Amino acid sequence: ARIEAIKRTVPIRISALDSSSATNEWGPGLVIYLDVDGNSAFNAGDEEIRTLPAVHGKHTIDGPDGVTGFNFQPSGTINTADVQFQFCDSRTGEDGRAVTITRRGQVKATDFSCS
Repeated sequence: ARIEAIKRTVPIRISALDSSSATNEWGPGLVIYLDVDGNSAFNAGDEEIRTLPAVHGKHTIDGPDGVTGFNFQPSGTINTADVQFQFCDSRTGEDGRAVTITRRGQVKATDFSCS
């Protein structure tokens, strides 16, 4: 998404496909697209770039509360504060990974203790 935004010189949006779960908003999958109508919702008029399917089994992807989408700007930055995703396996005692996309568009991964 970041590279597409820079290459096309337009914002590229990433949105969760089904954010109804408060602890697995991004687990049902996500879509990367050019938001042609600018309404921050993926619909028929938008250009789909890629859809990533749901994670399987006991895995979850939890994002920041209330964040179900964000844009990469043509400068490579994102249009919100840092966004952290927590990738977990619901089996007892498993460690996960926290992946943070900084406002500047950098990606950082760290170990995370899933509860």
